[in-house]
Amino acid sequence: AMILTVLQQDQPDWFPGAVTPISTPVPGVAIGSGYGMRHHPILGIDRLHAGVDLGGATGTEIHAAADGIVVVAEVRGGYGNTVVIDHGNSLATVYGHNSQLLVKVGDEVHYGDVIALMGSTGLSTGPHCHFETRVHGLPIDPTSVISDFGQDVDYDEGD
Repeated sequence: AMILTVLQQDQPDWFPGAVTPISTPVPGVAIGSGYGMRHHPILGIDRLHAGVDLGGATGTEIHAAADGIVVVAEVRGGYGNTVVIDHGNSLATVYGHNSQLLVKVGDEVHYGDVIALMGSTGLSTGPHCHFETRVHGLPIDPTSVISDFGQDVDYDEGD
């Protein structure tokens, strides 16, 4: 399991609206596989799917869901090429299975910036973005944080 210890305990807690603007990292793509317990398609066991899967073609742009600092940009086991962004207020987002990473640790990213290209690295059955939202390092359902999955997004509105 990927445990993220990048979130400081002295940060204020995340709450709905604490980090704005925040949007889906892959505009116009509905959730293919949701958050929750499921039968893993490769491992063949029941386990928590700690995020949502947003499918598409290899090379599709993956956007930063909100402003933050890149704290992981590397291969991470089953997640493959992974980016993790710390947004403050104890919230982090995870972007897995990328074909290419376009950011490095320490980079400041802004809402809507292209941070990676979609791929199928790690434990993956096809190109998609595995997207997680974590509070104090623990996964929570991304739909409790982000309401515009499947919709088009004008990231310029966040400026």
